[in-house]
Amino acid sequence: MIEDTISMNDQYHVLQSHYHKMDYLGKISLMSALTKYAIQEKSLMSECKQFLNKYRKDINPEMQQRAIEYYRYISEFEETQNEVVENVFDAMPTYSEEILQQNILLKVLKNKEKENHQEEGLKINMQNNQENIQSNINENEFNRNEIKEEKVQKKDQFFDDDFFNQNNQQQQNNTTSKDNSKDLLDLL
Repeated sequence: MIEDTISMNDQYHVLQSHYHKMDYLGKISLMSALTKYAIQEKSLMSECKQFLNKYRKDINPEMQQRAIEYYRYISEFEETQNEVVENVFDAMPTYSEEILQQNILLKVLKNKEKENHQEEGLKINMQNNQENIQSNINENEFNRNEIKEEKVQKKDQFFDDDFFNQNNQQQQNNTTSKDNSKDLLDLL
């Protein structure tokens, strides 16, 4: 339901901006609503006539007929301020809160709004979950790479240590061998 605090001009433009999204019956209803706005708000008359003029040659005869009739009503009202035209397109009466609460259409709209809100919440949760999963995957990949790097370093360290130990052992053996040879020479 459109709030009373929004100007008729703004309401008109919001409705008109959604016209192209409507199906055939929606467009006919919207055309009627836009004409009512123009009759109620005189500043919208020329804009509404331009809008209706586009559809006076519509391929759909029902749309064409309504556009021609509504164009004629607005033109007549502009010239004569005819009360009959004004009454035909007068604003709908406001209903009491009790009647509005019992209105089946409004209940359906409220339920639909709740469903849309819940769906939006689910979409946000799914998106957050996907982001968390991706973050975990990235973190696991980073950890795996760190572990691989540690293993490579340990392996390199092991081979370096092993090489050093072998080299050191060989040097000791060489030293021992030289000492033994020297001892033998001294004995001789």
